[in-house]
This record gives sequence, structure tokens and C-alpha cells, in this order.
Amino acid sequence: MSTHDEPFFPPELERKIFEEAAYLHAALIPVLLLVAQRVFLWMEPLMYRTLTVRDHLPQYERFLEIFLLKSPAFLTAAVRHIHFDSSAASINTAGKTYAEILARCPGITHVGTTVVFTGPRAREALTVLPNLTHLTTNLNGLFPDSKSVNPRHAILANVTHLNLHDSMAQYHARENIWDAIPYIPRLTHLRMKSSGLEPTLLEQLLESCPNLHVLLLTTGKSSEAFTVLDPRLVWGYVTDHYDLFWEDWMRNVRGEVDMWLLAEEMVQRRTLGQASMNEIEWIRLSHWPAPSRPATDTEDTISGSSSDSPSTSDSDSESDSE
Repeated sequence: MSTHDEPFFPPELERKIFEEAAYLHAALIPVLLLVAQRVFLWMEPLMYRTLTVRDHLPQYERFLEIFLLKSPAFLTAAVRHIHFDSSAASINTAGKTYAEILARCPGITHVGTTVVFTGPRAREALTVLPNLTHLTTNLNGLFPDSKSVNPRHAILANVTHLNLHDSMAQYHARENIWDAIPYIPRLTHLRMKSSGLEPTLLEQLLESCPNLHVLLLTTGKSSEAFTVLDPRLVWGYVTDHYDLFWEDWMRNVRGEVDMWLLAEEMVQRRTLGQASMNEIEWIRLSHWPAPSRPATDTEDTISGSSSDSPSTSDSDSESDSE
């Protein structure tokens, strides 16, 4: 790393060039760190902007060692998105460490949890994030010590986008969700799996949530889809594949085309009268599997473009997005 190389461009322009390169090609950040001292100072925060914590990988201990050496001011300013991607073997051991990681990063806006980080410990750990707007979790799992979900809890105070792992096929879990969702104060986007749901239930939920902009239902079975006369209900064709689920999460934090964006576009088309609520139109990312049966006059597929950005996930395939 050079400490005296003179820049060819004005500092503001040079920084913008390097930051754009880092946003478009995150895998290059470790290389860009070596260009010059000034570039290192620009790039290091970007390397921590989105973290995927995998405590089952060999390099996890080294990551944790380096992470804990960073100053509170650096982590507060740098870390914005975190995904806890862990093996089932660490369910009983990871929670305390994950809580410590969150406590050092109060600037986080996006959290993605898996079954390994849930329950009261996770719930309390999330309360240190006053800027949390995007939450992916099992909501019932965060409140196992109660008979209901508390929609007024501090962790939900600023959440606008809620992505649920909860099984809607389980009556008690679904009832807890239905009771809580209308009272989450800033919620505008809700995503859940469609299994166990029916038109009447969705109509009730939508009617009780006038501030909800998008209700995204996902499934890998086109036979589960049905129509509801509300433009906010959008069907996403997503197979139960762990890597695809979290790939979409990563696309969102990188500002790329993702399922939320496609759903918003669908709602807008319907609101403008450019699409019918009496027809099922699937949304999916273009490189994902298509619905299992061909589209007909009443069933179409809307796809988003794929990105050439490198994948940040190296997890093994699993059948559940938790």
C-alpha cells in the first residue's frame, strides 16, 4: 500500500470512482484496499457495510477477532446490513456472540435472521437498533415466552419491510401474525409464504392494514395462487431454496432489482389500470425457475433482470429459508 502516490483526479471525484467500483463489484474491495492509504480509508467502511456472519466457516474466528478490534465509532458508521447465516449445530452457542455484534453496530438498518438466532435473546439484542427498517425473521419465534406477538415492541417501532419465516399453515402462529400486523406502526411492506392461506384471510388482513403498500406472497407451487380484489396482493414465484431466498435479500441491500421492487411495480401497474386484479401475474427474478405450468390468458409472469454482480452466499442448499 502506497502512502504518497499523488491522485490523478480531484479527491472528491477519485473517491466517487472508487466507491462506485466497490458498490458494483464488492469482491474487489480487498484489492482496492491496497491501492493507497487514502483509498484504504474510503474502502474499509464499505467492506463492513453488509456482513454475512457464518460461524460454521473456518475464517469465522478470525473475522470475530478483527471485528471486535474495530472502534465503536467505526462500526456505528460503517455497518448497515447483517445476515446471520449459521449451521444448526450452533443454535445453542451463537446467540450471545450475535447479540454482542449487534450491540456494536447501532447504525444497522437491515437484519436477516435464521433459526439459529431467535427467541428472547435475539429480541432483546435487536432493541439496540433504533434505525432498523428491514427485518427478516420468524416473528413468533421472537416472542416464544408469550401467547402473542407484541406489535408495539421497540424492535418493530421503525420497521417498514417485514419478511416472515413463520409458517402460515400453523393456526396459532397465523393468528398471532394477523393480530399483530395491523398495529406495527410504520409497516408498509409484508412478505410471507402462501401455504395455509386462503382469500378470505387475505382480504381480512388487507382491510385491517390501510397503510400497507405491498403484501407479497411467495410459493413454488403455482396451484396455490388465487385472486383477491386488492391491488396490493402480489404473487412471487420462489421455490423453497435457501440460497435463492438470501440472494434476493442481498440484492435488496445492494440496491439491485429484487422481489420488493418488482412487487411495487406490479402494485403501481394495477393502481394505474395497466394490470388486472382478476388475473394472476407472477413476479420472479429472471434467472430463477419459472412457474411449473405454462402461463395462460389469466396467468402471466413478470421477471426482473438478473445482475452480473458476484454472489455473496456460499451456503449449502436447504429446503427452508430459515
